[in-house]
Amino acid sequence: ALEAALRALRPEGQTALYDALLQGLSRLETGAHARRVLVLVSDGADNASQADLAAVMERARRSNVTIYAIGLFDPAARDRNPRVLARLAGATGGARFEPKSPGLLVQAVHRIAREIRESYTIGYEPPDRDGRFHRVDVRVTMHDGVSFGVRTRPGYVAAGAEP
Repeated sequence: ALEAALRALRPEGQTALYDALLQGLSRLETGAHARRVLVLVSDGADNASQADLAAVMERARRSNVTIYAIGLFDPAARDRNPRVLARLAGATGGARFEPKSPGLLVQAVHRIAREIRESYTIGYEPPDRDGRFHRVDVRVTMHDGVSFGVRTRPGYVAAGAEP
C-alpha cells in the first residue's frame, strides 16, 4: 500500500520542508506515547519555508524525537539535498536510507519498523539543568562474543533555564 501511494504522488510546486518538520516535531511533543518517531520521506530540498535548517536542527536536538529519513531523489533535480536528511537523522539518533528501487524502499520501511520495535531507551538524569547541549558517548562491551549495533543521539539539551 505504501509503494502504491508513493507511486501515485506527482511532485510539483514548492516544498516547505523545514516548516513541515517544525510542525511535525510540535505535534509529536503532545503525543501520548513515550517513544516519538518521525519518518521523513523527502529529497531534502526546501524552497518555500519561513524557517531555516538551523531552527529545525535546534528544535530536533531539544526534542525527544527520533527522525528516520528516506531519501527519494530525482537525478535531474538541482535542489535535492541528501546532506540535510543525514544531519536530521544523525542529530536525533535515527538513520537515513536512500533506496534505489521500490523493493529497497520496502526493505528500508521494514528496517525502520523493526528498529522502533526492538530498540531500548537508556535514561540519564543530568546533574546540571543549564539549557545547553551536552555530548554523550554510549559504548557497549560484550563478554560473550554477541555483537549488536548501538545508535544514539550525539547528545542532549539539559532542559532548564537558558544559559
